[in-house]
Amino acid sequence: MVSLVERESRSLATKAALKDAARQIFYKDSDEDSDSSGSDDCDPRWYAQHADHAVSRLENSDWHVREAALRNLRKMVPAALARKAGAMVARLEYCEWNVRYKALVMLRKLEPAALAQHAGAVVARLEDSSWEVRHEALETLRELEPAALARHADAVVARLEDAREYVREAALETLRKLEPAMLAQYADISDWEVRMLVLRTLGKLEPAALVQHADAVVARLEDEDMMVRFNALLTLKKLEPAALAKHAAAVVARLEDAHKDVRGAALQTLRKLEPAMLAQYADAVAARLEAYDESVLMEALATLGLLEPAALARHADAVVAMLENIDYDVSKLAFQTLGKLEPAALAQHAGAVVAMLEDIDYDISKLALQTLGKLEPAALAQHAGAVVEMLEDPYFRICYTALETLSRLEPAALAEHAQAVVATLEDSDVQVRFGALETLSRLEPAALAQHAEAVVARLEDADGVRGRYVRKLALQTLGKLEPATLAQHADAIAARLEDSFDRVCVSALRSLSKLEPATFTRYASAVIAMVEHDNQIVRDEAMLTLRVLPRLVPHGYSNLLDSRSSRSRLQDRLLGRLAWYRCRIRLRGKSLALYWYSLPYRPSGPGHARDVEVWDRMLAHREQSETVAAKKRHAAADGTDGEAAEGAPRENRRQTRHTKRKK
Repeated sequence: MVSLVERESRSLATKAALKDAARQIFYKDSDEDSDSSGSDDCDPRWYAQHADHAVSRLENSDWHVREAALRNLRKMVPAALARKAGAMVARLEYCEWNVRYKALVMLRKLEPAALAQHAGAVVARLEDSSWEVRHEALETLRELEPAALARHADAVVARLEDAREYVREAALETLRKLEPAMLAQYADISDWEVRMLVLRTLGKLEPAALVQHADAVVARLEDEDMMVRFNALLTLKKLEPAALAKHAAAVVARLEDAHKDVRGAALQTLRKLEPAMLAQYADAVAARLEAYDESVLMEALATLGLLEPAALARHADAVVAMLENIDYDVSKLAFQTLGKLEPAALAQHAGAVVAMLEDIDYDISKLALQTLGKLEPAALAQHAGAVVEMLEDPYFRICYTALETLSRLEPAALAEHAQAVVATLEDSDVQVRFGALETLSRLEPAALAQHAEAVVARLEDADGVRGRYVRKLALQTLGKLEPATLAQHADAIAARLEDSFDRVCVSALRSLSKLEPATFTRYASAVIAMVEHDNQIVRDEAMLTLRVLPRLVPHGYSNLLDSRSSRSRLQDRLLGRLAWYRCRIRLRGKSLALYWYSLPYRPSGPGHARDVEVWDRMLAHREQSETVAAKKRHAAADGTDGEAAEGAPRENRRQTRHTKRKK
């Protein structure tokens, strides 16, 4: 039994023997036979020297010899082969088809300029009885330059009617080599593939050049073949809008085509028009919304979406009718088209949009909420109740979109539904909690203060990586409070300075910077500690926050942040200046107390006038007292003179009085 290895060895030996036999036959009667053995891989110049020998062997009856000759001729350079082109052309008339075929194969290797000199002989082979020869003739003609090939285009076109499919395909591929302008003259040929080829080739032209052939392309819109009409529309779509506008009526007529792909292509082509021109055919486009095919519906909606809002408003009812289409893509595109209306025009159809909030498809409900969000705040407020109901939807994306829609309300209108928004702060999904904080941040400070406790609770949100963004947004929301209200929650904010997420620390510092300086001093030590934070952004924000205290951080301290030791010295200096600042605040307080105490007693103050009045009364009382005393002294003097005249009774009475005192 022969092994596989032995069988392979025998096969190789047989091939080598056949090759040697072919070489011997090829070089038979040659004077140089003895020198040519083993020269299959010689320099091309060697083959050029033996070109005549090789050409003569193309007529040999042994196919091994013909193949060897052809193989050697192929190794010749085109310039050397061109010198033997006459011999090749002569063999195109041989009776054996394989000789003619091999000659064409060799001619195909010539340079295009050299081949053009023998193109007539090659074209003659297009009528050859052998389909292999006709096929090879077309392949050879394809090597010509377009200008040279154009002179023989009619002969190539004739091969489109060939009985052999391979020949027809080769003719079609050869025609592709023609310039578009040359090929355009065959746009009305009977073969539909050629007509389609012409249209596709014209489509490769620049718009400015394509304009010259626009009439020929438009004529193909009435072609009996659907693919030709389809390609004609795609070719017209490449025109500039101004040039296309001249043929828009012909394109619109294709909206009534029996084939949906042609109708879709017509709508695509119309989208190339300017909005003002497209508006003239909007009725015909809107009529396509009554079709049953989803692809045509979508093309029609996309085309209407390019209209100006005012023009689109006239067809809004037809678009609204598409909101309830069972195909999601159609319904989605209808929402997107409706959303391009002006808010005032959209408000007229808000009821239909609100009705879609109850759709069983979550995506449709989401689209309805997004469309409502495009209304003016006043118009949206009329449907805010329906939007608030969507906050209870179990699907988190619906809830988040509802929060986004509510955030577009005016702050006063949003405050009416703030409690429902606050309830979503406890939602299990972090995205919903984030959306709730975003919505609450739109409230006025006074309204937000009523729900500050719920926002503060979000400072402890611990939902993994995403939870840190909730804490950050909660701090930013609290930062919108008035300083007095913010001070009530300053402890919770200061606690976030220890957060592991740097951005949360930055937000906490920014919120603390909005406190009044007197309140801020209670947390200044914690802020000063942030000067030694590992993150540069946190350190810079801490320095900016410390500037809340008047002249607490001089500009010269900024360069002390270059190293950790410098930051340590800076912290000591800041703590020292903080102590001095607090002392200065106390001294300032005492000064102010004294000032306000003494303020009424300034010359123009009420206290001064009151004191002057009291002083005047005191002076008047003093003068009165002095007058009474003077009178008494005068009376006493007068009494002494009387006693001298009356005798001793007065003295006796005085003595009696003194006697009583002594007793």
